Amino acid sequence: MKPAVIFLGLFLSALHHCAAQSCVNDTFSGDKLYDSCSSLPYLNASLHWNYHPSNGTVDVAYRALQTSDGWVAWAINPNGSGMIGANAFLAFPGSNGAVTVYTTQFSSYGVQPSDVKDENLTFAVYSRESEYSDGYYFTMF
Repeated sequence: MKPAVIFLGLFLSALHHCAAQSCVNDTFSGDKLYDSCSSLPYLNASLHWNYHPSNGTVDVAYRALQTSDGWVAWAINPNGSGMIGANAFLAFPGSNGAVTVYTTQFSSYGVQPSDVKDENLTFAVYSRESEYSDGYYFTMF
């Protein structure tokens, strides 16, 4: 499990060095702060993170523009490239009015909504939460 977290940390560090940081003014509820971020302008989104070298963990937040009845997802494939093998975080409106967060793995192309299930990823996820505010989904893990 540690290699996936280290890979994620290296990936985020590389992303940090190659993307403009118009995301530095993004705010999160609970006054959560992130040391680094990368704007994803094509997606109207941004990725934020804190890397903790002492224990090899990463805090990640994904912020994406979307309607309140829409959904957002962010994925990483720690063992290859492409969709197959990707570990994903999905946020969408839940039946109780709160935002629901799923973690899921993709094992094929052409995934249908009924194929998506809340499951463990190939690396440890210690917490996950999401909210919707001012036209954005905020998903933290």
